[in-house]
Amino acid sequence: MYIKNTPTIEYLSESVFKNFVSFEADKFVLKNSCPKELAIIFYYMEPSDIRVVYEMSNPVCECGHKLDKHAIIKWKMDLTYPIFKYQYKCRICGKTTITPLNDIVDKYSSYTMDTKDLVVKIYSNEHISYDNATKFINEDQGLNILKQSIYNYNEDKTDDYLLEKEKIIEKKLEEKNIDLSGFPGHDEAFCRINGEKYSFLAMVDSNNQRIINNQLIPEEEYRDLLETFITYSLKDLSAYNDPDKPNPPHPILLPDLKKDTLIGDGLKEYPNIAKKNNMDFHPCGFHKIMNQRKPIWKIQKRLLKKIESNKNKIKKE
Repeated sequence: MYIKNTPTIEYLSESVFKNFVSFEADKFVLKNSCPKELAIIFYYMEPSDIRVVYEMSNPVCECGHKLDKHAIIKWKMDLTYPIFKYQYKCRICGKTTITPLNDIVDKYSSYTMDTKDLVVKIYSNEHISYDNATKFINEDQGLNILKQSIYNYNEDKTDDYLLEKEKIIEKKLEEKNIDLSGFPGHDEAFCRINGEKYSFLAMVDSNNQRIINNQLIPEEEYRDLLETFITYSLKDLSAYNDPDKPNPPHPILLPDLKKDTLIGDGLKEYPNIAKKNNMDFHPCGFHKIMNQRKPIWKIQKRLLKKIESNKNKIKKE
């Protein structure tokens, strides 16, 4: 039997069935801690008249009395897979409760945590547009998620995701005793937050990708603070994170980090800033490649628009 786009899980074993799954005449009954991959596998494997139903592991009401199965509620997991949940009713207070899936999906959400995390990972790691991220996720996962949802989840979760990644990288660098190479790279990104324009400045070691410093500032202050940010980022600012040193000296008086060559794009201020900090300056190879490709991309974009326009004209005729 061919099963389209079904997940595979390494822990699919007899113990999994004992812990998560029971069988009834027309149902696969899953504990509410059961991974979503199992629910999707059973959905694809079984005939349409067999329902996959989540049940509570410990059906007890808030009042402390036992809950009885009362009804079966349909729920579309990731707005794609028709999965069901048992609804329970308290035999004493009469309160009804639908099986919670706290390990799988956030409250009041249809899309699972795994799907939201995938959205953030793809967008953060691949640096692609929301259109392309939406297309990739829908084709790869067999979903029909909206671009607006991709945007919302990214806005909501990206900061936490990147912070966690930063901690993991910092820990690995410490474990391997990887020091700064002396080749810091600087770049900036411009964004809007609640309608206001901001600049995000970042200094990263060009060889080992270690984050040296970053800061979010109003866009109108970008040119004035650029040199100050780079100069201070080249200082050992660890004293400011040391609770045993409540009054560290001014950043300009702190010792320098290892520094040799500043890496940056074509911004005219970079060579002069590097010289003031007793460094060489080297233009970023990535930006050079991007600058060479831009004219081609513009022509390509213009031609694609023309082709699309001609297609529409042909359809109308």
